[in-house]
Amino acid sequence: MCKGERITLERDRTSFSVDRSDGKAGSLDGEASSHHLVREPATLGVIISDGQGRLRLPLSMRRSSQAKSGDGWAALSDLDIGDNAITARLNLGLFSNWKVRIDRGTGEIRLRGMDDFEGACEKTQRPIMERKF
Repeated sequence: MCKGERITLERDRTSFSVDRSDGKAGSLDGEASSHHLVREPATLGVIISDGQGRLRLPLSMRRSSQAKSGDGWAALSDLDIGDNAITARLNLGLFSNWKVRIDRGTGEIRLRGMDDFEGACEKTQRPIMERKF
């Protein structure tokens, strides 16, 4: 399991309307927007075995159609298990694509896509579905 943060870019939009104070007809209307990063705690799962991999996105990163179907696990493509890093792609549709990189020395994981994820993974030998208690 990997604990970290989901990182997304949000846009704030503000509309305004100002009437003239000098008594003449007319007003000024407009809109302003700004962007800012939002970070929220999240956990994802990764299984890599026998040269294949699967990843389970946090619920907050799954699109509505993905959140309602199946168990949330998806196959990784272009999996490359190198000496220093594991890289792959996760493709869940037209606008749901991520590049995945896990540093094998530190356990740091990064997903880059529409939403990003940064965190740290802990390797476990027990089956992922085994209960702790």
